[in-house]
Amino acid sequence: MRRAPAMIVAAGLLLAGLTGCSSAPAADCTDAAAPGPASNQIQTAGALSKPGTANFATPMKTKTTERTIVHEGSGRTVQNHQAVQLDMRVYEGSTGALIPTSQYGGGSVTVNLDTSADGLVGGLAKGLICSTAGSRVVIATSPKDGLGDGATSLIIVVDVRKAYLAQADGSVQPHVAGMPQVVRAPNGQPGITIPKTDPPKTLKVAELLQGDGRTVKRGDNVVVQYTGLVWKTGDKYKSTWDESGPTGMLVDDASSASSGGSMPGLVEAMIGQKVGSQFIAVIPPSKAYGKQGSDGVPPDSTLVLVVDVLGIQ
Repeated sequence: MRRAPAMIVAAGLLLAGLTGCSSAPAADCTDAAAPGPASNQIQTAGALSKPGTANFATPMKTKTTERTIVHEGSGRTVQNHQAVQLDMRVYEGSTGALIPTSQYGGGSVTVNLDTSADGLVGGLAKGLICSTAGSRVVIATSPKDGLGDGATSLIIVVDVRKAYLAQADGSVQPHVAGMPQVVRAPNGQPGITIPKTDPPKTLKVAELLQGDGRTVKRGDNVVVQYTGLVWKTGDKYKSTWDESGPTGMLVDDASSASSGGSMPGLVEAMIGQKVGSQFIAVIPPSKAYGKQGSDGVPPDSTLVLVVDVLGIQ
């Protein structure tokens, strides 16, 4: 009977797409869960280098999601709409049983936090925002913030391994003549204006914000936000800002972009970028989707991508 909840937990958490001077806004703690009688009674064991275990009286059920920070880390503050890398174990509050697929055997899972999301993603976000990387947090979810109204509460032990940037935070760079113009909303989402000229015939890359973090190398798994447009029409064909949020990119070429690997021109543009940077790449068809095109991309299209480099896994 526990298989269905376990599958829901697993399916609801994985970061979509993972295959292998501008200042960031202050974290908004309005939706952060507070400590309460349920979360305060959860006892944890296990070194911070491994997923922690929980001990609590059953049945446990709370009408509101509660969180208690057991150990406070010294890393980056966790924000809403941010990708975080976690070690975690999830238990059924009614029985104390460990949900099997939430035990990652020492591995990690990367999650996009969204306090407005239904189910476990929302509950997890309320439990983690405004904590810090390196923390251990225990969360007791309301049924609504777990498996749904009428279900058991979930008890979660979370070690926050890493909090990726919420948006690029590098220093502003001068505009490069002939390249599209980019403006940024307060949350970092770019607005892009393409010149009414013919596109360049070769790959063009320009930094918009220059970060000072780790340098991206071939073979890295990089966490990014990006928006992609078709030069000729100005139509947006893809934007993580409008969809699932930060996603993963394997910085390595596939035989072709349409075969499921990374776009060759984007890989070339990404290598050498630093975490915290935002760059714009104008990619000719030969290094994009070529004569076959793709969903939302007509054949022989030059593409414009604006990419925030948020972290390296």
